[in-house]
Amino acid sequence: MDCSGFVLNCPVAALVSRFEPNSVYDNCKCCEGCSKLIEAKMRVENDCLSLEEKDEENKDFAFCIGDEEINFNRYKVAALSSPFKGMLYGDFTESRRDKIDFSQSGISVEGMRAVKTYIRSRRVDLFCPGIVLELLSFANRFCCEEMKSFCDAHLASLVVNIEDALILIEYGLEERANLLVASCLQVLLRELPSSLYNPKVLKIFYGPDARERLAMWGMLLSYCIISLARWLWNRT
Repeated sequence: MDCSGFVLNCPVAALVSRFEPNSVYDNCKCCEGCSKLIEAKMRVENDCLSLEEKDEENKDFAFCIGDEEINFNRYKVAALSSPFKGMLYGDFTESRRDKIDFSQSGISVEGMRAVKTYIRSRRVDLFCPGIVLELLSFANRFCCEEMKSFCDAHLASLVVNIEDALILIEYGLEERANLLVASCLQVLLRELPSSLYNPKVLKIFYGPDARERLAMWGMLLSYCIISLARWLWNRT
């Protein structure tokens, strides 16, 4: 059943002991939780809009991707990482330009707009997983450690089954996102030994470059998982 927001039709409230007949038309806790979530989201959106309005006067350069221009504040972008600081305030030609071509950076226009939103809100849970993966790659390429940490943690929270793990573990390994990889490995471990019959799982653990690739990032846990997987495989 879907909760209507009132105690009378709330499946959760129906399980609470000491039911009060006079409270059937009161709002249930589900409604209270939804209201708080909606209010919190509205506050974030309003804060972002307010900050965007204030930033309009401070935008002094633009990243260009194809024919699109996304305006930024130079100081705030430089604060993301040392490479950006060197690019925008160092001896590079970009420090003297008001338009910087970013078409070859590997990020889409939507991804760059997400960077702009992240700078204002310091949140990545506002975006779809595909955009967060773009932000993770962007953060890794330009050494934006805080952004990478947020993307890593958010993506790790999205891994709930083997399908998710098999899709996201490759991104995690490629971008050195330790939390994401650990979350994926945890799901694969939880499904042992049945997960070993999945050819995609076997490719991760037994591929020609599996040991070298996992070892390159110092993931000792991966060696334990490989050993356990081989032991279970020999027994089945």
